[in-house]
Order: sequence, then structure tokens, then C-alpha cells
Amino acid sequence: GARFVAVKEASPQGEGPEGFRNPVLEIGSTEGGEAKELGPGRGPVWSPDGGRIATIAAPPNSYLCGKDAEISRNAPGMGCHRAEFLYTYDANSRRPAPRGVGSGPAARWSLFGWTRGDNLLISSGQGAAIVPVGDARNSEGLGFGPSEIWGASPVDNLLLIVEGRGARLVMPGEGEGPAVDLGGALPGDGTWSPEDSHIAVALVTRQGIRAETTLALIDTATGEVNEVPDSDGAQGPVAWL
Repeated sequence: GARFVAVKEASPQGEGPEGFRNPVLEIGSTEGGEAKELGPGRGPVWSPDGGRIATIAAPPNSYLCGKDAEISRNAPGMGCHRAEFLYTYDANSRRPAPRGVGSGPAARWSLFGWTRGDNLLISSGQGAAIVPVGDARNSEGLGFGPSEIWGASPVDNLLLIVEGRGARLVMPGEGEGPAVDLGGALPGDGTWSPEDSHIAVALVTRQGIRAETTLALIDTATGEVNEVPDSDGAQGPVAWL
């Protein structure tokens, strides 16, 4: 669509040594005009239909303390961390309010994507899981760690998994997809195309102490990898128009 969501630092102190102190989301239009504040959040992810936004936020005075990781509203002491929760916003509401996903608190959540079937792909540490929005009791754990998940399709139940120097496409709960031959390269930054057909990714190949990079397109239906001509040195995020 023609809308975007950005993360803005709302603290008068600015960003801290570990990143945002008080991140808030703003939604705006590529056609211009002033962006509107949604509310607290970081790492926003659009739903496949473009109607909602999933995000991570730490409510005021909520901390995880002790070995049992129980919520406490007391002032943080030794062994206490800000408690993060997962929320969604209705992007079409005039006064959007955060709604809890029901996944509970964590010291730090990661949001990988919003897959087909209204499910969020999340992690809070060593493992990853698929969580139905609003029905966290029916969450399903995944058989690989967060570091192995390169990314998730913006519209389908499809993941790109990287294990060592190998890669494969996986549909959690539905089986394996095609293998992806990266020719010994490692995938760097990149982006799934909006309609799911391709992944644009910078491939990194080590030559001694030097690293060579090129841009490649991965066909998500076949796993075929094609290098983009004249893309030597490509790095950083990729944007689709």
C-alpha cells in the first residue's frame, strides 16, 4: 500500500547505549502529509492484508524479576528487567489502541514476521514459535533457533532457514520447500518481495580476509538463485518498489 510505519525516539534524553529508551510508532503516507503517532512500540510488522501492525512494547512499571520470571511493579533491582509484550494496532482506526496478543511477558521479544493464517512468528530467546494472534494458547514451537531464521514471507506461511552455509525454504507445520543453493555464500541483508514471489538478498563470499558481495534474487517457488547483473559490492537493506 501507500502507508509506512516508522519508529521514533520519544525520550527527551534521546537514545541510550543499548538503543531506544522510549520508542513509539508513527504511521504516515508516501503521498505526503504529517505522520500520526500510533503508540508505544518497536520492530513493527504489517499484517498480510495491511490492516494491522504487530509490535513489541514495554509498558511502564512492568518488570521481570527473579528466577521464575514473574511480573513485578516494584522498582527494578538486581536481576530485574523491563518486561516486553507483543501488541497489535488497527492501522485503519482513527484512534488506534494497542491490543495484547496474549503471548505473555519476556525480557526481549523478537518479531520475525506475520504469516498466513493470522499467525506471528516470534522468539524470546533460544527457541522460536508461531503464535495465533489472540490465541496464544495454541502456539507451536519450531524446530530451529532464532539465529537460523533469515526471514518470513509477508503473505504466506514460508520461512527462509539458514544452517551453516546451507539454506532452505520451510513451511512450518506443512513440510519442506525447495532447497536454496547459495554457492557457499552467506545471505546478508535483504527483503522479501511484497507479493512473496522473490527474495532480494546480498550474498557474502569470503576470499581470504576480504569479503565480496553481490545482489541475488531467490525464486520462492523453485529455490532458484539468480545474480543481479552489475551488483558487485551490494550491501545493506533492500527496498522493493
